Amino acid sequence: DFDAAEKLAKDPKFLEGKEDLAATLKKLKAQSMAKKAEKLATEAKESKDYAKFTACGQAYLDIYNSNPESAENDKILFNAGYCYQEGKSISAAITMFNLLQKYYPNSREAAKALMALGKAYGDIAFYDRASEKLEEYAKKYAGEKDAYDAMSDAVFFRKGIGDDQKAIDNTKYFVKTFSAKNPAAAANASFSLTSVYEKQGDIDATIAHLRGYIRTFGAKGGIDRLVIAHTKIGTMLWHASCPGKE
Repeated sequence: DFDAAEKLAKDPKFLEGKEDLAATLKKLKAQSMAKKAEKLATEAKESKDYAKFTACGQAYLDIYNSNPESAENDKILFNAGYCYQEGKSISAAITMFNLLQKYYPNSREAAKALMALGKAYGDIAFYDRASEKLEEYAKKYAGEKDAYDAMSDAVFFRKGIGDDQKAIDNTKYFVKTFSAKNPAAAANASFSLTSVYEKQGDIDATIAHLRGYIRTFGAKGGIDRLVIAHTKIGTMLWHASCPGKE
């Protein structure tokens, strides 16, 4: 029984000179804790119960704390972060993902944690930090299928907080990196930059951007956008040619 094994594991006098038994008890404890966490994770996913997700996160954190040197702790920390995030314990999730990033930067789980951090910061309206994590993920793991989603979300957040230059830089990176994989998304991203330039009131930059869009995407970005691009250019040039105040 696990309780008995746990009691023996905490008795240094009993374990003195019994290294093999101590190792066995430690292994039994780890297996029991893992089963408990897995059971909570399954129940939480089935019930969508936030409290059970939070308990699942705590169970995985207990596993991590019981053996901080375990080779499996990158997976343990990610599972803890995932459960906390699903349980809406966002600050706890962020702590787990940051620990994973700090101690296991080269782990495959660290890549997943980076993406998860972007979502977590976005969930609590820390849009600048969310953007930073999503940008880092998209650039570091550009070959992953969700990399362009990450950069697209980063652009959305940058626009939302009014960080126009970062939004422009991110969009240009997005178009350059992902146009071959997702030309429709690239065209959409490029065209959406028009509103950023217009907001800045820079007519020359807006016209230059639209001409670049026409040159790069043309009708491939949609006939409707092509018509709008030409119309906007014509309208801006018409207004700019007026010698006096309209």
